Amino acid sequence: MALAGLDLTELAAWGRGVLDSRMLTLPELRPLLADAYPERDPQALVQALRIVLPLVQVPPRGVWGQSGQPTMMTATGWLGQTLSTAELNTTSTLEALIWRYPQGVRPGQRERRSGVVRPDPPAGGAGADAPAAPAVPG
Repeated sequence: MALAGLDLTELAAWGRGVLDSRMLTLPELRPLLADAYPERDPQALVQALRIVLPLVQVPPRGVWGQSGQPTMMTATGWLGQTLSTAELNTTSTLEALIWRYPQGVRPGQRERRSGVVRPDPPAGGAGADAPAAPAVPG
C-alpha cells in the first residue's frame, strides 16, 4: 500500500503550506510531493491530498476551444478566509449533498434557484416541454 503508515495530518499541513498560497496543476504538484516524500508514490500522495484537504478547481481551465489541466488551490486560499469546523464536517457536507443532488437535476431546478433566465424554446422544438423561463427582474 502506497500510503501505509503515512501521517495524513502531516500531509495535510504540507499541502496547506503549498496550496494555500498558490494554484497548481496536479502535474506541477507531483514533483513537489516527490521531493517532500521521496519514499512515497507521488500520484498516491496527490490523491490523498485531494481527500484530506478541501480543494477547489480554480479558473481558468484551459482556453476557449482547447483543453487544459485543472488547477487546484485550498478552499481557504481561494476564498481568503478560514472555513469553520461545521463547514469542514464531512458527515454534514455529505448529507447536504445527498439531499440537494436530486433537487439539482430536475429540469429547470438549477435555473429557478440561481435566477438565471433561459430563452424560451421554439414552439415544438427541443425543450418545448420544459417549464417557461422566469421573467427578467427590472
